[in-house]
Amino acid sequence: MKRYLAFLLAVAMMLGVCTFASAEEKVTLSALFYTNSLTKDVKELKFISDMAEAAGVNLEIEQVTSGWTEIKSTLLASGDLPDLIIGGTGILTSDIAQFQYLFQDLNELMEYAPNVARMFEEHPETKALSTSLDGGVYGLPKYQRYWPKSYLRQMINVQWLENLGLEKPTTLDELYNVLLAFKEQDANGNGDPNDEIPLEFAAGIAAKNLAQLPWIMAMTSGWGIPVTCITDEGWYLKDGVVGNVYMSEAYKELMVFISKCWSAGLINSEVFTQEYASSSALCRTGNVGFTFGWDITDRMGNDWAVQYETLSTILPSAEYADKAVWEYSYYNLNYGFPQVTMSAACKNKEAAMRFVDLFYDPYYAIQCLFGSYGECIQQNEDGTLTVLPPADPTLDPGTWKWTNALADISPMYISDELQVTLPSDMQLIDSLSACFEEQIARVGNDGWPGVFLSYEDEVNAELSYFMTDLKNIWEIQFAEWTTNGGVAEGWDAYINSANNAGFEEARQIVQTAVDAYLGK
Repeated sequence: MKRYLAFLLAVAMMLGVCTFASAEEKVTLSALFYTNSLTKDVKELKFISDMAEAAGVNLEIEQVTSGWTEIKSTLLASGDLPDLIIGGTGILTSDIAQFQYLFQDLNELMEYAPNVARMFEEHPETKALSTSLDGGVYGLPKYQRYWPKSYLRQMINVQWLENLGLEKPTTLDELYNVLLAFKEQDANGNGDPNDEIPLEFAAGIAAKNLAQLPWIMAMTSGWGIPVTCITDEGWYLKDGVVGNVYMSEAYKELMVFISKCWSAGLINSEVFTQEYASSSALCRTGNVGFTFGWDITDRMGNDWAVQYETLSTILPSAEYADKAVWEYSYYNLNYGFPQVTMSAACKNKEAAMRFVDLFYDPYYAIQCLFGSYGECIQQNEDGTLTVLPPADPTLDPGTWKWTNALADISPMYISDELQVTLPSDMQLIDSLSACFEEQIARVGNDGWPGVFLSYEDEVNAELSYFMTDLKNIWEIQFAEWTTNGGVAEGWDAYINSANNAGFEEARQIVQTAVDAYLGK
């Protein structure tokens, strides 16, 4: 704590008496911010203007919240990049591999980035994450520290259970019977037996927009598969061996259950066509019985959250009690790369690097995640920090964060020394995940390494080629089997189709990357 307080004092003194350059010497940098659609105009984010002032730069800001794929393709094809591109999931590792000559090797500028150097020293995995196979650093990562091991929690309306005299389900058969009761017995008690939606999950367009698996796929963890839903590719590890959830027997059996639920009218009929915003709005009507999400308040809203509780892993049958795990996304949640890149054509590289380095300064990093001091964060007299509740009482903490900060897609380094009282939603996450504690512990060393996997350019192109066809097969069949059934009859042909599209070749490429990662 003394070391941290001394550091904050030094930062405060620096901000109070100087900047890196006088006003007359400021250089102008072009910066493209790829942000969440909730995020307010970046020019209105005080911490960004404070960072620019401290670094002695003027920023020409462009903000993109939609249509990024097309915009990025044009930028990369033309080679005319802004000085900085900021925002995770904007530029991808595959973009760097294909257009490496467009991006600055930041190794050459590390003398201007003491905070990045500190991150690399204290968390060397961040340096490994940032370092390309040729030894270059063509972008910088994030480390946000506080996020849990699981991205998803499954939640059920316990008020409806109480209304109908039902217990929390533990197996698929029990869950089906509960969902059926929700549909047929006016579970919300309003006199209308037709307004309940027993089961809702992000899928179809919603899942594709988020580049995630359909959330209901987390239920394959009941068979012992430590799937991560935060990617749409379906890979998982089991005893160090790479598998894919879409090719597993667990998936086959789960699809039988999902199809059964669809046939009985238990699933939202628009689940394959709605945007995620529609899924979120639906859950906030209080008419959804069982769903998945980050946390109850975020999914259900402040008005209805009190009616819901999280459920532990639903088992295929009781015999799986000692085998079940739960969805595991720790690495993808707490690490990301690249969150920021610099153009090789940037004319003021030193100034740009000084500005980038401030994303990794403890004083600014926490603001990048939660919002500016005063409005979103309180600085306490003892040197600790408190994330404040939303000034707008109609908003939940998650929405408030995404509105007032770059949040999870920002470059940042949340130092382990930083003492922060987290917002209420983050404080609740541990309690909401308590029912999964035993199942998450069973994952052991099989947590999907995700962001830490590296591929040679040619190998990455080959993997992308295979995955384009495979994901198309998987997505189409998921929707087809959900709505029309026929899983058992079509399974062998489906597996043959995926194998003919290069599944085993793709799996071996990923296995090689995982072996290299585990070897480190």
